[in-house]
Parts: sequence; structure tokens; C-alpha cells
Amino acid sequence: MGARELWLVGHGESVANVAAAEAELAGWNGIVVDFSDADVPLAATGQRQADALGGGLTTNSTGGPLASVWPSPYCRARQTIEFALERANSETEVGVDERLRDRGLGILDLASSTTGRRVEKWCIREQESLRMKFAQL
Repeated sequence: MGARELWLVGHGESVANVAAAEAELAGWNGIVVDFSDADVPLAATGQRQADALGGGLTTNSTGGPLASVWPSPYCRARQTIEFALERANSETEVGVDERLRDRGLGILDLASSTTGRRVEKWCIREQESLRMKFAQL
């Protein structure tokens, strides 16, 4: 029999999420973390969120154990499911699928939301400027 239920779950709050919130409040241009994006771990709040998810995994609608779990290769995603399965006292097999990898932001990876909005406004202005130049041709 095929899958009867599919759950899609995001990772818990990461240390980069915490740093981004602090940067946003302070109006900083970037966030400071000591990890590459793929290696960012969960923050304490993210661990508690994963634990809460684990409580829900024990009561899935099929009444049986999970067939499989597939997090992205990112540390925070793997940690989220590891904490959740531990809380659920589940021995469900965990696979990792590269296709679930988060989007890469390149040079904007550590930019704050404030910087992201500035870049977006600049892009809109440049796009409008190009439109006007082409309209004159």
C-alpha cells in the first residue's frame, strides 16, 4: 500500500533566525553567525519546537508508526527531526534528500532583512530605469 499521509514540516528556530531577529531590531545590515548556512544548528527555542513536534508524531492519524522521514541535508533540519523522533520514542528510519536543500542566497546569505529590503528597492529602481531607457529607443 502507498503512503496514506504526508507531513511537511519546517525546521525549528535556528541560531541564525535568532541572529537575524536581533539584527533586524538593531537595524544592522547583516547577521553574525559562526556557521555556513548548511551548518547552522537549532537554537534552544528550536529544540523545544522540535520536542513539541515529537509529541505530535506519537498521535498521527494512521495510529501507526511513521513509515519514513526525509529531512533536508541542513543541520537544523536534521536536528529538528532527530529531536522530534527522540521525543516520540520512535526508531523511524531517517533518510536525507539533497533535493530538499534550502535555496541559496549567495552574497545575501548573511544579509539582514533591512539589507534585503534595500537591495530589493535598488533592483526595482534599476528595473524602472532600464524600462525608461528602452522606452526611449
